Amino acid sequence: MKIHLFSMLCLDENEYPDLNLYRHFIDYYKQLGIESNNFTIIPCGVTDYEKNLKEFQKINTINDIPNRNLISKKYDIYKANEILLTWQKTLHKEDWVLFPDPDEFNNYEHFNSIPSCAEFLEKNNYYALEGEFEDRIANDVVLHKVQYPANLFDQFSKKASITRYIIGATWKKILLSKAKTYLRIGHH
Repeated sequence: MKIHLFSMLCLDENEYPDLNLYRHFIDYYKQLGIESNNFTIIPCGVTDYEKNLKEFQKINTINDIPNRNLISKKYDIYKANEILLTWQKTLHKEDWVLFPDPDEFNNYEHFNSIPSCAEFLEKNNYYALEGEFEDRIANDVVLHKVQYPANLFDQFSKKASITRYIIGATWKKILLSKAKTYLRIGHH
């Protein structure tokens, strides 16, 4: 059983890519059991991305994560979904996939790893696991710049429901699903 992670990261300066947050993202999912060669992180950008692309590639290389070609475009959820679906078709239908954005740290609370979660789902004939967003803010309620390697959850220790109650956006997301399961745009 393979578990694949797919995400996209816009590297244009005006999109404010946070490469320290990206470092935490990689660490977090590797600690939860995603193997380096099963990360597919697609960089995209149009202008002023060169410095960030070099740093992005350096982070991937240090972590043994395959570097992918830059897609020359601004982030567009419909185009991103096309790229995702094309990638998903290359996988074995019984493999497991997760689609976190680079600022999403899914909580697999009752499981000590993503593979153990997938084993439970497999054993019980489930095809997907749904969860909720848990926004996090700093104790002083200020959006500070992310520091690395300082513990991310110590930096942003307060739980909040900004996505759900303030922004009014969808707060549920599929955390893990079979590759044969096609989800709505945004993986919700």
